[in-house]
Amino acid sequence: MSLIEDFRGRRSTLIVFLHSTFYEALDSYAGREAPADLYGRFVMWAVRMVNP
Repeated sequence: MSLIEDFRGRRSTLIVFLHSTFYEALDSYAGREAPADLYGRFVMWAVRMVNP
């Protein structure tokens, strides 16, 4: 099952969930530079999908 299906009808909840996973991933780069596209990998794909 995909995240889009799991959160169908709850767009804002999906975006909040993805932001939390983004910050967890960002924390894993402690002391190192995170990839420039990290935010896009975790959040922006869904923003574009739910707001075409």
